[in-house]
Amino acid sequence: HHSKSGMNEIPLLFADTWEAILDMVQNGPSGKKGVSSILLSAPGFDNDFTLFAGPIFAMLEQNVGAARAEPIIGVVCFHPKYKTPDGKSWP
Repeated sequence: HHSKSGMNEIPLLFADTWEAILDMVQNGPSGKKGVSSILLSAPGFDNDFTLFAGPIFAMLEQNVGAARAEPIIGVVCFHPKYKTPDGKSWP
């Protein structure tokens, strides 16, 4: 799912996220139209890793928790500036 939201459109990002989650849940986990996961692309946030990895990710997790949807929805975020920890530095 591609979000057209930009840096000043965080509510649109969340709307896009829930639209994709709704599609996933309605299609179910099996069969040709089944969906077991979604990839939400949000290029409007590619240049601000701190915002995306901090408050945005926390709000996504809290939204799922507030909806009591943890049994069916897990949040995993990727960002172009994310680097896999090498065990030598933090974070």
